[in-house]
Amino acid sequence: MYQVGGSWDASEANEIDESKSHLNNFLSMWADGINYIRSSAFGPIVFIKTSGAIIWGAFDVLNVAFSEIPGDTQESSERLGIIFSYVGVGCIVGPLFCDNCLDLKKPESLQLLCIASLGIVTISCFGLSYFTSFFSICFFTAIRSFGSSILWIYSSLILQVRANYFSFSILRSILIYLLMNINLCHVRNIQKIISSAE
Repeated sequence: MYQVGGSWDASEANEIDESKSHLNNFLSMWADGINYIRSSAFGPIVFIKTSGAIIWGAFDVLNVAFSEIPGDTQESSERLGIIFSYVGVGCIVGPLFCDNCLDLKKPESLQLLCIASLGIVTISCFGLSYFTSFFSICFFTAIRSFGSSILWIYSSLILQVRANYFSFSILRSILIYLLMNINLCHVRNIQKIISSAE
């Protein structure tokens, strides 16, 4: 993010030309999007949701690892449910708390909240890596989802300036999220194979 502040430089989105093929319309929107990102002070914000997706994808898999108690599937399932309930608490409290700090007439407040949410997520990741008690895992999971929900919602508000860039960002975020889940599942399976071979 190279500029916090600025003004909304939103132009009307181009209408889809029905006489063109879908591919030509897509390429036209893609070119408009690249030009908009290049010329906009808000250009780098397009990538903020993708950076959040890296965290979301990783922690969906890690929550299972945090809840796992070897040999006790009932207790593991209960712990996983508790962890996901803390995810829900953080997702509800985050936007409600930060809504008081938001002023849609000042777009820099959206950017500042997105930047702050990345800091909150970073602090929670540190806490989850440092503390090992189940209470700490639940607490830092709530903090992480607090920051993640702020990032998801407010980066979406910024990107809705141009609808086609918003949909591109959502697509990219979902793909990154899926790739992180797939990669971590493979790592987790390899880890289980190695530990069972010992």
